[in-house]
Amino acid sequence: MENTGELLTEQVKKSELSAVGIYDFCRLQTAGTHFLPMEWGETEEEVTFKYAAEDLIPFIKARNEDTVTLLNLLIQAADFEQDTKSYQFSIEPSNLYYDSTGVLYIKSRDLPSREQKKEGFLLAYKALIACALNGQYSFRDYMEGGEELLKKNPRTAPLFEAEDAAAAARYLKDIKGNYLEKQKREKISVSKTGNRILKLAVVVLTVSTILLGIYSGIQYVKTIPYLTAVNSADNAYIENDNVALIDSLKGIQVGELDKHQKYTLAKAYLQSESLSSEQKENILARFSLDSNPKELEYWIYLGRLNVTKAEDLAMQLTDDELLLYAYLKDKSQTQADTSITGTEKEQKLRELQSKIDSLEKKYNLDAEAEASD
Repeated sequence: MENTGELLTEQVKKSELSAVGIYDFCRLQTAGTHFLPMEWGETEEEVTFKYAAEDLIPFIKARNEDTVTLLNLLIQAADFEQDTKSYQFSIEPSNLYYDSTGVLYIKSRDLPSREQKKEGFLLAYKALIACALNGQYSFRDYMEGGEELLKKNPRTAPLFEAEDAAAAARYLKDIKGNYLEKQKREKISVSKTGNRILKLAVVVLTVSTILLGIYSGIQYVKTIPYLTAVNSADNAYIENDNVALIDSLKGIQVGELDKHQKYTLAKAYLQSESLSSEQKENILARFSLDSNPKELEYWIYLGRLNVTKAEDLAMQLTDDELLLYAYLKDKSQTQADTSITGTEKEQKLRELQSKIDSLEKKYNLDAEAEASD
């Protein structure tokens, strides 16, 4: 593996890969948001992969992070299980990277092989958690020594009972919750915004109980979940925890968000996109509280996988770049969708490719026109 500063270069013999030919390598290139952006080239016997790793941090350094950041990274890794249906990859620390916002990525990947075991991800996930929390044994030690090693440490012993990745992730969330609760008991500073929201909730409850009776009680029941979600999101924003921020507001409709909440949520979703650091910085440079609400809503809907709404907003903004990116996300989402028939998938992919080709052709014509000028 060669690190050229902005790119990580990896040369692999074709005989070692399940992927064969241009189509397969393109599938690896467009693997999705959980994977590092990648370019590839080939010779007769080898394939060279170049991964965009500018400003990214190797996961092997994650133990130097604060407890909450490390736990958030490990919790995210559970989501990688869904990718095992379409790709083969390792979640050993040397194949994982994260950015300054705490978003975790996989580097190397391949297409699934016949030997790939379904239960392999759970063991690997437990090994990743154990070596990150404990440090006494390496990832390979846990993989080769089996789950018996987990029992040797009180902090990792509960992982032995976890029957799936979701259960292991819940255990991590419990650790995180207990840690944050301890921090609060020790009077760690709490968000002023959060305090104002909680005070407002108390005032609303008191006044409504006195003046409006049953009607106000009904309104209170409707309001509290919203205030709780916003309070959690504010805390997550202060802690720079994009995953928690997104999770806090997932039950709130976009139309119910004010401009401050749209701004912070759009930033969080943008950071989770499979874009280079330079691309993210260019987009963030346009973000402000005075930004067009439709552009902020575009990134929120895109992050919530409502690509149809994102495409509509891009067309309302007459922004072909946003529209092209939404089509590419729609294509990737459709390729991974197992709920539709093969005929439906083929038709939709054909329609999306036509739209993508049309926009790309337009860009090529514009580029040629600028060159001629």
